[in-house]
Amino acid sequence: MKIIVNGLILALVALGILVGVGTVIVTPTPTGYGVSVDSHWSDVRKVEEAQRTERTRLEAEARVAIVAEQEATARLLWPVLAICATVAIVGVAWSKRPHRPAPPQLLLTYVANHYLPGQAAIEQVDGEWFVVDHGAQAIIKADRLIE
Repeated sequence: MKIIVNGLILALVALGILVGVGTVIVTPTPTGYGVSVDSHWSDVRKVEEAQRTERTRLEAEARVAIVAEQEATARLLWPVLAICATVAIVGVAWSKRPHRPAPPQLLLTYVANHYLPGQAAIEQVDGEWFVVDHGAQAIIKADRLIE
């Protein structure tokens, strides 16, 4: 008999719990009246979908940013390459231009001492060699003496 009473009490407690939970489930919600059963799984699906959408949006923004950066780089690269090529061409042309070689110092000294012994000095003025005759106070271009 004690077992039947304990079973009956247990059944009443279970029924009370069931009624309490049922009243909570059936209480009106802001969306309306009725039974509202929201499963945790649907919330998870909503969050996953929102995250997937956000990832897709961020990937699209990254692709757009990469393309914009490539275009900006291309706009800067071609003028820089053109400037470098121009500088290289000018440098090669400048190095290939005919130079006015300076007469060798030893040859000039020999020629100056041969024609003007003891009174001549050799000096370079503005890239050209001159023989200075101190006795006659004259300046002679070195090219004239070597020819």
